[in-house]
Amino acid sequence: MDQTTGYMENTAEQAVLEQGILENIPEIVVQYDSEMRVIWANTAARSAGDFIDENLRHKVEDAIQTGLPQQTKTYDLDGNFRLVRCYPVLNSNSEVVSAMMFALKLEMDSDVLRDSEIRNFHSRFSQLSPREKQVMHLVADGKANKVIAIELAISSKTVEIHRSRVMEKLQVDSVAQLVRYLSNAEAFLRPSNSRYFCV
Repeated sequence: MDQTTGYMENTAEQAVLEQGILENIPEIVVQYDSEMRVIWANTAARSAGDFIDENLRHKVEDAIQTGLPQQTKTYDLDGNFRLVRCYPVLNSNSEVVSAMMFALKLEMDSDVLRDSEIRNFHSRFSQLSPREKQVMHLVADGKANKVIAIELAISSKTVEIHRSRVMEKLQVDSVAQLVRYLSNAEAFLRPSNSRYFCV
């Protein structure tokens, strides 16, 4: 017990040990001051580059302003899923002077894999032209090319071309797969849903 107390009192040695641990862990660790400037970042954070997005910036700011821990989930463009926690750092007068952000990479479970699939679909969906989107919805409704042609007042050949481009851009092989993607992504594709990378 005395050895532990003596060690804990050596704050300089303890700080060096703590920084060494944080420097070498695979999780991203960044400390921000009240002006959102980086005070310190570990190796994982430096190799990740510009990791923080607008949602994460708000979480860090909230931790500094409220003095309360903040948490969110993020997905990057590669489909990586991270749990991000921001903790306020207090000085000796119990004033918040900075915030520590920890981004923990998590193994993807089935729900996350489904979410990742939907995000990838959204990225491909945004490449479709307005006409291709019209054709896509009519194809998903089970309508034949001739029926779609009449409904859109275009030729059957044009419908075939649009249909082919839709399947290629969305990277789907069948109408059944297209319908499954659309049903899974329906809520995500609503224009009101602006939380693309953060939940």
